[in-house]
Amino acid sequence: MNPSDLNPRTPTRRPGGARWHERVADSLRLRFAASRSGSTGGRSSGSVITSIDQITPPPLAHDSRPASQSLPKLDESARLSLGGLALLTLGVLIIGFLLQIVLISGVYFIKQQQVMHDDFRYQLANASAPVGQVTQGDKLLAQGTPVAMLSIPKINLDVIVVEGTTSNALTSGPGHRRDTPLPGQEGTSVIYGRQTTYGGPFQQISALKKGDKITTITGQGTSAYVVTDVRYTGDPLPPELTTGGRLTLVSASGFPLIPQSVVRVDATLSGETKDTPVQMFSYESLAEAELPLMGDPAAWAVLALEFVCLGFIMVVLWFSYRFWGPMQTWVVGVPVVLALGIATGFQLTYLLPNLI
Repeated sequence: MNPSDLNPRTPTRRPGGARWHERVADSLRLRFAASRSGSTGGRSSGSVITSIDQITPPPLAHDSRPASQSLPKLDESARLSLGGLALLTLGVLIIGFLLQIVLISGVYFIKQQQVMHDDFRYQLANASAPVGQVTQGDKLLAQGTPVAMLSIPKINLDVIVVEGTTSNALTSGPGHRRDTPLPGQEGTSVIYGRQTTYGGPFQQISALKKGDKITTITGQGTSAYVVTDVRYTGDPLPPELTTGGRLTLVSASGFPLIPQSVVRVDATLSGETKDTPVQMFSYESLAEAELPLMGDPAAWAVLALEFVCLGFIMVVLWFSYRFWGPMQTWVVGVPVVLALGIATGFQLTYLLPNLI
């Protein structure tokens, strides 16, 4: 044996340097040799560890607990931070929803009306505005397509009417029920409008009285109506229309966002009716979402996806809160959650009754 192996102060140096396991083995040999020499007065006895492969690791402890109990658990501070983060995220989400209902929906309505006003006036000038239930290619008009202008001086209302009466269609303005003729044509034309949200264009139609004037403009020209009745759920129906035209405005009635009934305003057409195309869409073809005070179930799919995104964002925010810091997390996280709350608010309003 090399004497230098017994001297901890003179370790052997290998040419070119030693690899990691060789350096560990050298260190173990030196320590073992030093302890042996110290206990035997410089004389070595027994075997000396010469390789790291001779070191046997201790056996691994076997955990007999069920997997559910052996999983790591959050300490009390981590649970409190996670719970607080969830509550704050929920609060920001609710604030985003309320902002959407109270403020953003009205702004969205004004923007949509401005865009559709310009678009519909262009169509009128070019004689390309719709005059029936179908397009020039014999396809049903898409819901949300501008079809008429509605003006009621008594309540200072001047809006664009779109095709369709689902909650989604009524976010842009009052909607024409697809199974009825357009305003000015023969028969009863029905138009739905919201009471409170998205500008609440029909909020004051219950204030109309007999004799008030209503004007509509379509691709066939201008038509004038005179209000004949204002009725609520349970009131007698108007007499059956045999000739001429009638316009019926429909909205929710009662406390805002909590409707107690439906208000309908009937108006009779003054003058002759416009040419009336053959009806290609009947009442039986209407979806349930197009009837009064019904929501649009198609919004559930998008809403479910948004909640999945919210759960993912909460997990990311929690890890950010623990490893990045609370201040940085809220600076970045609050705008993201608020935007998601507003987007969720749009989908929730589609699920709510279409007349509120």
